[in-house]
Amino acid sequence: MWVASSCSLLHSPIDLSVETRLDAEVKSWFAFALQKCHELALLRDALNSGDTAALAEWSAPIQARRHSTRVHNPAVEKRLAAITAQDSQRANVYEVRAEAQRAPF
Repeated sequence: MWVASSCSLLHSPIDLSVETRLDAEVKSWFAFALQKCHELALLRDALNSGDTAALAEWSAPIQARRHSTRVHNPAVEKRLAAITAQDSQRANVYEVRAEAQRAPF
């Protein structure tokens, strides 16, 4: 079995450890090229040995992000839940909207 990055690392920043001004919580969610290579090695080792403890530890920040208030805002979620199909319908056809936009000029 081959384990590889899902995308080229050519345009990825090289090393997250040199980013000293990022907030620690947010920083833990990122993986730059070196960290992605480390993740691949963890996956390889887990697949070969069956021991997934290191994977669980490595993925803890990802799990924490799923519940972070920095990512999930209950007020936004409530507004999104209130959107209906009718909200995506325009009140006027394109020609009327275009004319209204051109009128001030």
